[in-house]
Amino acid sequence: MASDPEELKKTIRDLSARLNALGPGPDSVPEFTLSANAVRKSEYLAERDTVESELIRAYARYAEALEEITAELAAVSRQMVELLRLQIDDAPR
Repeated sequence: MASDPEELKKTIRDLSARLNALGPGPDSVPEFTLSANAVRKSEYLAERDTVESELIRAYARYAEALEEITAELAAVSRQMVELLRLQIDDAPR
């Protein structure tokens, strides 16, 4: 399995909280030069991009884990149906 879905959900919650904590981004400060404001904005955007990328990767791993679980459940379901058919076929009539 890719990873434990519960751990992945916690990672997703943590990354979402980090992203929310970043807020809307820095406002321009009139006392700063245009380039200083641009640097502040650039640093903010770089951090936001990093967190968003991590969040996307976490969602991808979570989706992969859920797909694996779903496939396993479908296999178990097919096995159960087959066992029931065998029991019905073997039942005295």
